[in-house]
Amino acid sequence: MSKRSAQAAVEHNDMIFSELIRFIQDRRAEVRELISTKEDEEIVQINDYIQKLEQEISNLERENDKLKLILHTEDHIHFFQNYSSQSRAYVCTTSPRDVNDLLTFEKVEKSLSELKN
Repeated sequence: MSKRSAQAAVEHNDMIFSELIRFIQDRRAEVRELISTKEDEEIVQINDYIQKLEQEISNLERENDKLKLILHTEDHIHFFQNYSSQSRAYVCTTSPRDVNDLLTFEKVEKSLSELKN
């Protein structure tokens, strides 16, 4: 009877550990998918940010070209008249962002560490 009881305990133990392993494998797959999705989202954000910065550079280059033309005029009155109409303060519309912030997965790592504990 003791042998049967021990065998039943071993089988029950194996079943529980098998379920735990399946659960952990499922969670691992979910976490990998979440990380991949987050990475894709952040790549899109970074590309959007790069595009905005490139547009800002293009705008600044155009403004610079206009100012160069005005600056090289020999007619000083014409220069001041045109400069005052061209000299609106150029405001950069793209807010600076630390791109490294986009690429951190600290929250994921923290959650996994908490789960492990």
